[in-house]
Amino acid sequence: DTVRRTNRISSIKVGEGMLGRVVDTLGNPIDGKGPITGDLYEMPLERKAPGENDYVQVAAHEAQSSFAFETINFINDISSASQGIIHYRMGVEIGSDTTFYLDSLQLNYQTPCAPVTESTIEISPNPVSTHLNVVIENPSSANYNLAIYNSAGQRVYNNSGNILPGRNLYPVNTTGWSQGMYAVVVSIDGKKKFTRQILLRR
Repeated sequence: DTVRRTNRISSIKVGEGMLGRVVDTLGNPIDGKGPITGDLYEMPLERKAPGENDYVQVAAHEAQSSFAFETINFINDISSASQGIIHYRMGVEIGSDTTFYLDSLQLNYQTPCAPVTESTIEISPNPVSTHLNVVIENPSSANYNLAIYNSAGQRVYNNSGNILPGRNLYPVNTTGWSQGMYAVVVSIDGKKKFTRQILLRR
């Protein structure tokens, strides 16, 4: 038996349920005999990770073969896999006697990097007139030192202590300072993290 078709077939369905049926260009029945039933099929997703000798099924999709187009999504957790090339392949199993592979891909898996834990330091405004705001954001508790020097290298401000995790604001009163350039230096746990020049003007 054959499948009679009208116009052009853009997708061919499979299965015995298609025999003798008349379909349109998308494979939908137009002969008045009702919906087309097809064979059950399964699409296994197989993976071979670094250090593994053979493919292992990690997911599967099961449906009937009476479809024209279908979107299939697979999710596979690889957090426990070793670094390297991971091979995937997708197969189709129809009934108990037909198996073939549709597609394959390779994934270059690298262990995710550790999160960045650097300090963030901001100063404003610049230029400054009467009050300078210094914001120190740190991921954990630490010792800090905030020092400000004039253009002659003299330290005109110094503040030290323990900084808490998160965002910390340190206001500096610059009233009475001479106009000119100053250097703001911030150290965390004894290491210089930030140096910025500011302009003081009235």
